[in-house]
Amino acid sequence: MSEKKQKTFILTGTLAKDAEPILSEEKELGCLLTVRKGEIIFKVEIFSELAPVLFRHALKGITVLVPVRKSVGGTLSASIAYPL
Repeated sequence: MSEKKQKTFILTGTLAKDAEPILSEEKELGCLLTVRKGEIIFKVEIFSELAPVLFRHALKGITVLVPVRKSVGGTLSASIAYPL
């Protein structure tokens, strides 16, 4: 039995650009946040009912806190992002 482990961490940084709409493999609407922490850029996928709200409020330059899950494949995902 293979076990898929996910690493979780808290990411704080500034949005490098506005949230972008994306679709999951199951055709679920989500958004992609591009978070800059120092010189490093993280791309975080968010799939939740909050996606429409994020499109309006997740704008370039806003500082955010994101509880992130990193999958075995290296994809970063979250279900929410908090403005700071």
